[in-house]
Amino acid sequence: MRAKITKRTVDETSPGEKDTFLWDTELKGFGLKASPTGSKTYLVQYRLGGRQARTQRYTIGKHGSPWTPDKARAEAQRLLGRVANDFDPAKERRERLASHQADSVAPTLAEFAIRYIDEYATPYKKPRTVDEDERNLRLHINPALGALKLKDISPAHIAKFHAAGRDRPINANRCRALLSHLFKMAEVWGERPPGSNPCRYIEKFSERKRERFLSADELARWGAA
Repeated sequence: MRAKITKRTVDETSPGEKDTFLWDTELKGFGLKASPTGSKTYLVQYRLGGRQARTQRYTIGKHGSPWTPDKARAEAQRLLGRVANDFDPAKERRERLASHQADSVAPTLAEFAIRYIDEYATPYKKPRTVDEDERNLRLHINPALGALKLKDISPAHIAKFHAAGRDRPINANRCRALLSHLFKMAEVWGERPPGSNPCRYIEKFSERKRERFLSADELARWGAA
């Protein structure tokens, strides 16, 4: 069925036992689909790669707010203009959906840290070191970075976190070392791309050696020895 797609022609398009299509007479590829359930949807139909390529359809949206015939026509015109420049809107939508799905299941730093402690620290580190790692995660790292997606943490995040610990340089350096190894394991386990460790650009603070003086009792025992 062909006619100019207007509010009147959309209202007059009745659903049948199968999908009914109304194709616009003024903008080639712009159409309306009326389903047997009664819903009406605007779409564009296009072909990339010449006459031998398969026909593809891209859904703009259902009739009703915000998609009026005029707004749907303007969107169809924009999309078909991009198709003319070898842009595939259906492919872009699939990639965007896949990216969103991947992002929704990507672990946060805090979630990945649990795996790090269970699968690496506990089997391979000394118990005292595991305790220290868990304490640094709980008190320092997770409050600042734990809610961020592991894959999204950049050198800028680490630099800001490390700089905030300048008044406790030894602990800040220990946290940096822990994070560096955590990100290394994230690369090994496929949670981040190889060579993406954001800690490698962050220099450690200088650490003053702590001076300790012997007590009177220790001096006496040292002298006797």
